[in-house]
Amino acid sequence: MRPKIVQIPSGFEVFFFKNVTIITTLYCDAFLDVCNHLTYLYKEFILLL
Repeated sequence: MRPKIVQIPSGFEVFFFKNVTIITTLYCDAFLDVCNHLTYLYKEFILLL
């Protein structure tokens, strides 16, 4: 069963995903291990949507 998706204001998803990508990229530059971990968590989160 898919989790219930809560209605959110239009444009928030794009804003959110852009910021997650930026944050992940910044961590990638500084900490490779953290980058790999965040990327894994990010992919797991996307699968939940």
